[in-house]
Amino acid sequence: DMTGQVYAVNVFASWCAPCRLEASSIDEMARDIPVIGINYRDDSADANAFLNQFGNPYHAIGRDGDGSISIQLGVHGLPETFIIGRDGVIAYHHQGPVLAGELNGPIAQAIRTARADP
Repeated sequence: DMTGQVYAVNVFASWCAPCRLEASSIDEMARDIPVIGINYRDDSADANAFLNQFGNPYHAIGRDGDGSISIQLGVHGLPETFIIGRDGVIAYHHQGPVLAGELNGPIAQAIRTARADP
């Protein structure tokens, strides 16, 4: 239960090349706030191999086998990352890989703002 917490949701897949690029940034983000992973239209064995190779930064992982959860979130491509405020509302939506510039810039600002909101 993440009620009242600021956290991130990261939509990823083993077959997603940009997801590999952002793996270290997602790991760094997970040291600051919980990150929930949503594994998009992926084979479970492939997803596990991906996590074994690049590390598992996720507080929890959900499997989106048919893509319906991601569609509800408004995902258009992978990877995509959402910062969720204490109120459970999306505070920030980042499309594409989270790299150092995004992590230390707009994403860090979104986390600070979400933490400051009552």
